[in-house]
This record gives sequence, structure tokens and C-alpha cells, in this order.
Amino acid sequence: MLEEPPAKRTRRSASRGEAARTSQACTSCRERKIKCSGIQPCRYCLKRQFECIFPENVRKKMYSVAYVEDLERLVSSIEERENSNIAIQPERSTVPSSPSPVDQEGLTETGGSSQASPILMDSTMSSSVHFGSRIRGLPTNLNTSIQIAASLPTESPDNVYNLEPDASKVLHNLENIDWPSEEQAHDLLNTVLASIGRVQHLIDPRAFSDRLSSFYDGFPAQNVSDDLWYVEMLMVFSLGGLLQGKLKEGSSFPGADYFLGAINRLPSLCTLRNADTLAVEIMGLFVFFLQCSDRKDDAYVYVSTTKAGVALRLALSNGLARDKTTQAMPRSQKTHRNRLWWTIYMQERRLAAATGNPIGVSDDDITVPLPTDSPGFYSTMALNLNIQIARITGKIIQSVYSHKPTSERRYLRRVQHILSELAQIWKSMPSEYTLNFSQPLTVTRTRATLHLMLFQAMALTTRPILLHLATSKSNGMNIDALLADTSPLQKLSATCIEAAGRSLDMLLALRQQGLLGNS
Repeated sequence: MLEEPPAKRTRRSASRGEAARTSQACTSCRERKIKCSGIQPCRYCLKRQFECIFPENVRKKMYSVAYVEDLERLVSSIEERENSNIAIQPERSTVPSSPSPVDQEGLTETGGSSQASPILMDSTMSSSVHFGSRIRGLPTNLNTSIQIAASLPTESPDNVYNLEPDASKVLHNLENIDWPSEEQAHDLLNTVLASIGRVQHLIDPRAFSDRLSSFYDGFPAQNVSDDLWYVEMLMVFSLGGLLQGKLKEGSSFPGADYFLGAINRLPSLCTLRNADTLAVEIMGLFVFFLQCSDRKDDAYVYVSTTKAGVALRLALSNGLARDKTTQAMPRSQKTHRNRLWWTIYMQERRLAAATGNPIGVSDDDITVPLPTDSPGFYSTMALNLNIQIARITGKIIQSVYSHKPTSERRYLRRVQHILSELAQIWKSMPSEYTLNFSQPLTVTRTRATLHLMLFQAMALTTRPILLHLATSKSNGMNIDALLADTSPLQKLSATCIEAAGRSLDMLLALRQQGLLGNS
């Protein structure tokens, strides 16, 4: 290799050193992204007879992370002191014609006194029991509506239908069960599918129907009381009886005898874990039955909690929440697994809200797509609407009922954003599921379920505003200025009241049409 001449090497080293020592470059060199000699005029501009201009030497000041965090806390503190003073307006005659979100413009207004009571943000308040206890804690001399709250029960009635799973360990084999006839069994199955089949998916109807026929062809069976298939069959019968509302003599609740027979034959968690989707189906059926029998806390334990949860954990451990596009399995099985997962997801989200507990899995950890239409299965139209509402319920828990402190303005923006999402679902609902509340309601279970879930989410989002109003009133705040129709908080409270009122209207319509049990 030829050695570089010393003179050339020296000139290049000097040039590099000079460029390295240059603290700034002229505008011409900056624009062309070339090295600048740093003197004025620089060599580049001098050689080309350009005007050599150096920008003013402005020193940048650096701030520590702690200093920036202190400023952010100061800004947050100032915003919190801007809280509005607000009022409660319980009369349904002032409710708007439809549950619409508050205008974004209205949420930028503050107004009123800065001494209003803070909006209480606590994850447990999503539970009606805990929320009711806050209402009961208010003074009873405000107005008639607050006095009514004082007469509410002090706690949620547990086991209102006298279901005692641990007190009925007398069923040793299948012959002890008062089985329905084959015709009655298929009728119970059809009741379950017709009632919830379009908004939930807990069983594969074709596979279950085939197994049901095989069971009656070979009845009576011996020594199979530990077989999970029989547990699932009993749970389908219990749900069918529940939905039909037919109370057997000596039973405390429709379908309770089948439910107790199923729960007493439930095997260990190890057996359940190895049963794949069958175990998930069974746990989902248990959860739904417990929800309907007003044992939400028990249902939450079955579906969600990290230590005690069964349905959600079984679904996760069997990969139902992950997209297994590369795994070879029949199309119908993929469809069933997909719809089963999203049903367990909906159960978990709603029970977490109903009990004031945290959600068990983040949406970011779910990679499985939403259900799509598939031959032999119900249309996904209603199911996907139900899933969308459940997703927003998860957002309500994490946003509206977050324990993290925030300003009232930010809090109201969160509420408005959620109401906008719910309003979009309301507007996009297909005509076959819409309801006209200006005339007597004619409902189906599917139509009523979707609207009940929608209005429940609206009320869940906005009812902390009502408590905020009542608390401010009880603290002696002057709230008259915020009773105007343009007040954002008045609109939110009206939305909450209307959502609750329309839910009652639908329940009444269901009762009048014989779609609710009499028990």
C-alpha cells in the first residue's frame, strides 16, 4: 500500500480539527449541509463569493426533569381549582328527546363558583351498591329526590333466590336428576338460542343438539356424573328454565335444580383446564346464570378475577384471545372459538363494572378479530354491536371511574368522548334493532338487550355527575347559575336520567309481552 504524502495528511488533519472546533456554521453551509470553517466569511462563501451570514448565538437553557414535573403539577393544580359549581335536576319532564352527548364546546366553559365539591372518581363506584351507599351518605334535607335515597336498602340483597350450591351435595348419579323429556330438552335449548343466541355465543348449537339427541338415545347412562358434557347439558337446561320463567314445585328459582346438579358435578380446575373450549362454555353458562339470579359478585369470581377467575383464565390459557390463523382447525371450530371468546370478554367487562372491580385483560393484549358471518351460525350484526358496547364499558371503568386525580374539565371531556362513541352506536344500529320511544314499545329479546346494554353504559358514564350535583347542593353551594339548558353538566345529568328512564320503559315492555319471568 502506498503511503500518503505527509503534507497532504497534515492539511487534512488540520481541516478536520478546525471543523471539529467550529461551534456553529453559517446559513449557506447549514442549508447545503457541508462543513463550515467557522470564520466570517467562511472558506466556502469566500470561494463562491456568497454573503456569509452567521445566526445569532442564542444559548439554549436546559431544565431538569424534576423542574418540568413541578410545573406540570402546578398547571394541574390550577385547573382543578377551576371546577364549576353545579346543580341537580331530577325531573324527567326536562329530559331531552334522545340521549345525545354533550357538545364539545360546552365542556370548555367553567362558570360558577370554584368551591364546588369535586367529582368523586373511584373504581368501586361503578358498582351500584357502592354508588348507592354514597347517595345514602348525603343529608336527607335537600329535596324529595334525595330523601327517597334514604329509604334504599343499606346493602345489596345477596342470594335473593336462595341458591345454595354447597348445601345440595345429595346428587350422586344422574338418575337422581329429574330429567326433562327429549321434547322438553330441545325446547329448553331452543329457548336459550332464541333468547341470547344473537347477542352472545356460549355453545355451538349444532354440536350441542347432536350430543343432546345421542344422550336421549342412550338414556339412562351410568357412572358418568363426572363427565363435563353432562354438566354443560344441565346448565343449558337451567338457563332454558330460567328464561322460560317456569318455577318447579319446591324450587326457589326457575332452573335452580338443574343449576345445583351441575355445580355439584363440577370437577377440579386441572380437569377444566384440559377440557379446552368445553370448560370455557360451561363457565360462561355458570356466569350467565349467576348474573340472572342476582349473584353478580359470585359471577365475577367465576369469570374474571386474577386469582379466582375461571372462565376468562381458561379462555386465555386455551388461546381464545389470540389470533391462531396458522393453526389448522375446521372453519366451524374457529368460528365457535372466536364467538365464545368475545362472549366471555363481554361478561367480564360488565361484571367488573357491576361489582366495582378491575378488568382482567387489556384490549391491547387481545389479537383475535371480531366475529364475522359464517355458514351455520347466527349473523354477527347484533353480537358485534354488543361487543362494541362492552368495549366502551371497559373504557368507562378505566376512564370515568379512574382513581387518578384530574381536573373537572378533563374529566368532562372523557365523559363526552365516551358518550360520543355510544351515540355513534345508537345512530348506526340497523333498522331491525331500532326502537321508537315516542310510541308503545314492541321489543324482542335481542333488540331489548342491545338497548339495555347501551343505556346502561350511558347511565354508568354520567351518574357520577348526579352525585357531584347532589354533593355540591348538600355543601351549600349556590348552583342556580348552572341550571340553564346550555350548561354541560345539566345536559350530562339529563342524559343519565333519560337513559335510566328508557331502561325502565324497556323492562316494562318485556314484562308486558311475557318476555320476562314472573319470579
